[in-house]
Amino acid sequence: MPGFSRCGVCGGALCVMTRKHGKNRQPFYGCASNHKRGDSVCSNRMIVPMNHVDAAVLGHLADKVLRPEIVEAVLDGVFEALDVKPLVGDLARLRRELASVEEEATRLSTAIATGGDMAPLLVALRARQQRREEVVRDLAAIEQQPPSKLDRARIEREVRRRLRDWRGLLTRQVEDGRELLRQVLSGPVRFWPVDGERRTFRFEGTADLGVLFSGVAGLATCVASPTGFEPVF
Repeated sequence: MPGFSRCGVCGGALCVMTRKHGKNRQPFYGCASNHKRGDSVCSNRMIVPMNHVDAAVLGHLADKVLRPEIVEAVLDGVFEALDVKPLVGDLARLRRELASVEEEATRLSTAIATGGDMAPLLVALRARQQRREEVVRDLAAIEQQPPSKLDRARIEREVRRRLRDWRGLLTRQVEDGRELLRQVLSGPVRFWPVDGERRTFRFEGTADLGVLFSGVAGLATCVASPTGFEPVF
């Protein structure tokens, strides 16, 4: 997976090299630093057949990362971010505050009219009137927002369809799977040799599933990938 693979030991790129395998030469992945400059630069001598790496990474992404339960969790995060309930709560709080401020302003006006201590009463009345104007503006801003028209069932159907397409790409064609991996990865995939073995490896990367939701009608791109929903694989 040239271009987005890194050596877990030195952080350098993995390169494609060929080795004789039977009667033919086959492509392998290995640390470019070790291959070109030796153990003094990087001790990672891992050399793994390209087809083994492709199968392992793409298969893991399809089976472990793009699991329906993970996508459901991301969907829950998206809809929570778009939930209008917080706005409803703000509306109720502001209406209560408006009623309270108006009641206080009425009491202060009455006190002024009945000959109370004028100076402090006027200061308090101006403060209540200013706060009333602020609350009225906040109420108007919330009330002017369009009502939510999200159709969760339809959006879920579209996301599940995309998920099926993605999983098919990952298992059907390596080149298609690599292209999808480029879109999903939010950083390089790092490879380490296991217990000094040259052909056994472990790998780790981070997938941003926001691209699965981008462009779905009704979902804003800015909330398509809630924080905390970037699975590490």
